[in-house]
Amino acid sequence: MALDDDALLVAAVGTYYFHPTVGTEPPADPDNPQADGYVDLGHTALEAPFAINSEGGEQTVLGTWRNRQARSINSPRVESFAFVLNQWTEYNYRLYFGANVITDANGYTYAHQNPVETEGTLWVRIDDGDERVAFHAFRVSIFRNEALALEAEALGGLSVRATVLGRSGDQRLYGLTAKAAALADVVGLTVTPATSNLAAAGTEQLAAEALHDDASTSDVTLAAAWGTSDEEVATVSSSGLVTAVAAGSAVITAMYQGHTDTCDVTVT
Repeated sequence: MALDDDALLVAAVGTYYFHPTVGTEPPADPDNPQADGYVDLGHTALEAPFAINSEGGEQTVLGTWRNRQARSINSPRVESFAFVLNQWTEYNYRLYFGANVITDANGYTYAHQNPVETEGTLWVRIDDGDERVAFHAFRVSIFRNEALALEAEALGGLSVRATVLGRSGDQRLYGLTAKAAALADVVGLTVTPATSNLAAAGTEQLAAEALHDDASTSDVTLAAAWGTSDEEVATVSSSGLVTAVAAGSAVITAMYQGHTDTCDVTVT
């Protein structure tokens, strides 16, 4: 790998966002995650602002009488993220004390005697000047991480940890983007190919490319929202993979930041 000084990261500013629905895709517009229903969790602690913790994964070597080191297996690994919420709001209390906290008419939020952890989607944007790295986990369970203790000369915080959980049928746990400059505004979208001819049970991967106001382009295939006009003819996955179902015609549509384009699919 060639040396690339521009790929070095200083985590100068970071923002945590939470979506109450498990399995939510990353925001279409990284500068406006709220447009996709993400909630800005506000100020978070400056000390150790982002860390991926891992527990488990111990290796066990299995052997036979003739081969003492025939195989190795690893125990399940649990990944989690610990951070401190500095804003004392009812929303953050639900992340710290549990989703089933009780808020009364006097404005008090009470911890439940049988707390339930809060599940949803976590997205984090880490800014380094005009460039950034983004983190995304489809399913996390958030709950308090450390006891609540205040100091007279320090910002008070609610220490939480977000444990990454799996989803049936999806092997993806969490991911990071490569460091890149923030993109200019989107002014157009192009889906390729524009037409597709498939036999029943055939598949084709579509691509979506965004055009920006500085004339640059970017691949937004995974960030776009995909849909089909007729699921009985052809379906499309969240990543733009078309699967032919039965003879007929269907229109596959991609949408990204308010822009759309289509692919006309014919199944024979």
